[in-house]
Amino acid sequence: MKLRRKKAIVLSFIASLLLCACSPPVQLFQPANEPITPANTADPPPDITDAIENVPEGRLITFRDYAWGEDFSRILSEKASVDMQIGTDYGYYENIGSFSKELVFTEEYADYQFRTYYDFDKGDRLVSIMLVLHQNLPVDDTVSLYLSITEEFTRLYGPCVMAEDGYGPEGDYNLEDYLSEIESGRSQSMFVWTDSAGTQLLTECRLNSETDMLELIIIFNTKEYAI
Repeated sequence: MKLRRKKAIVLSFIASLLLCACSPPVQLFQPANEPITPANTADPPPDITDAIENVPEGRLITFRDYAWGEDFSRILSEKASVDMQIGTDYGYYENIGSFSKELVFTEEYADYQFRTYYDFDKGDRLVSIMLVLHQNLPVDDTVSLYLSITEEFTRLYGPCVMAEDGYGPEGDYNLEDYLSEIESGRSQSMFVWTDSAGTQLLTECRLNSETDMLELIIIFNTKEYAI
């Protein structure tokens, strides 16, 4: 798939995030509408095959200790205690795009608070996890956090298979110019990794034109839901 098309899919997905959900009148946890469309092929696209081979041997992309295919009921029982209320303490949604079920929690990741979206297929199996920064940080702090996370993923999983906008852990950059480009909305930065099992990891930092807020997003996908 061409890079431009990949970027369009991701931006379309992010632009619809947290909007227009069929849900209770008061929502602290919004569903992630319009998830990424699953790929029609089980094999990685030809343009990233070489990069996959460069992933450190045996190093698979994971989110904490969860494996793809984990059952919905297990994750719900582990994360939602009996005194937690749907819509107040966490979110639960059905038929969100191509996902059958979705759980939404506020969780700490990399020492910051993120909205974490756990998405399941029709068999109630975990197939996608998305994290969205849920702290109101200054622009430079958000970008610095984004770069730190991206650099850590590069350390763990090797060179990314796709990069957008020329800034990041694999090249030199002027941080002041980078901040200006991101803050103004002229640019958004995106990096993608893929492991030998086909799991895809994506990071993105961009200005949301609807809210004028900087967004930091991390997505883990099974190969069937890869871009």
